Amino acid sequence: MLGPTIRRRRGNNLTNKDEKTSASRIISGRRKVSSKSAEKDSKSKSEVTQAAKPKEVTKTEKSKTSRATPKRTPRATKTTSPKTSDKEPSAAIDQEYTRLQEEIRAQQTVIAELTVNMESLNNQLSKSSAKQRLGIFVDVPNLIYGIEDVELHMGKLLSFLSEDRQLVRAIAYCPISDDPREPIENQKFIAPFLNYDYRLVTSPLKRFADGSIKGNCDVEMTVDMLSMAERLDVITLVSGDADFSRAVEAVQSKGVRVEAAAFAGSTSSEIRAIADKYLDLNNFVDKIT
Repeated sequence: MLGPTIRRRRGNNLTNKDEKTSASRIISGRRKVSSKSAEKDSKSKSEVTQAAKPKEVTKTEKSKTSRATPKRTPRATKTTSPKTSDKEPSAAIDQEYTRLQEEIRAQQTVIAELTVNMESLNNQLSKSSAKQRLGIFVDVPNLIYGIEDVELHMGKLLSFLSEDRQLVRAIAYCPISDDPREPIENQKFIAPFLNYDYRLVTSPLKRFADGSIKGNCDVEMTVDMLSMAERLDVITLVSGDADFSRAVEAVQSKGVRVEAAAFAGSTSSEIRAIADKYLDLNNFVDKIT
C-alpha cells in the first residue's frame, strides 16, 4: 500500500517541476518576444525618421550633378500687342497737343494779369513811400491883383506850397510891357520872382482901343499843365480865373490831383467847385509875406 502511493507523489512532483519549467520557459519566451518586438519598433522608428530627413548631398555629388545637367535659360515669351491703325494714335497725339496749347495760353494770360497787378502795386508803393511830385503854375496878374497894399514874398510862397513835397517845376506866367524905357527886370510882374526858383514865361501886354492894357498867358499856362501832367502827382494852380476850368478837368482826367491857391477876392466859384483842394491865401498871409 505504501509503495504505489509514493510513486504517485513522485509522479505528482515530477509534473509540478515540469509545469514550473514550462512556465519559466513561456515567460522567458515572452520576454524575448517583447524585446524583439521593441527592437523592431525602434528600428522601424529610426527608418521612418531617416526617410523623413532629406538626404544630404555632398559637394562632389553637387558638382557631378551640375556638370551632368546643363543650365536651362528661360525663353523670352513673345508678347503680341493688338494691331492698331496709325490714324488712331496720331489723332490722340493731336488732341493732346491742342489741349496742352490751350493750357499754355491760359497760363500766359494769368501770368500777364499778375505782372500788370504787380506793376500797379509797385507804382502805388513807390508813390506812397516817396514824396509827391509837385508842379506850381502861377497866374501872376491874378495873384498880385488879388490883394492890395500887401507885398508878397514869392520865395515864402514857394516854400509854403511845396512843403513836404518834391518840387519838380514852378512856373510864373508874367505879362511884360513893350515900353523900351522900362527894363524887364524892373517891371511889376517880373521883379518879385527873379531871385527865386521860378521859371518865367512872358507874354506882351495887349493894348486896347479904350486905352486898357491886359496881359494874357492862359494859352501857354494850359499847354504847360497838360504836357507836364504825366510827370506830376499834384498840380497847384495859383489862380482863381474861371478860364482854367477846362484845363483843370483835363489834368484831373490824367489822374493828377489839382489844388487851387488864390485870394478869395479873385477866385471864381467854378474853380472853387472843380479843384480837389482850395487854399484861400488870405488865411496864410503871415506865411507868404
